[in-house]
Amino acid sequence: MARRSPSAAVAAWLITGPVGHLWCGVADWAGLGRHYAWARLRGRDPWADPYPPP
Repeated sequence: MARRSPSAAVAAWLITGPVGHLWCGVADWAGLGRHYAWARLRGRDPWADPYPPP
């Protein structure tokens, strides 16, 4: 089995570690903001249950 270079190991750690987690957190918050803004623009409650019980 071939060993990775130290720079490749650090790059992989950064992508799957703190930078990757930060990027995913930013993407989650952006999606939440988009959902909220779109619902408010349509005049709807953004937190209402889309499938209320009958």
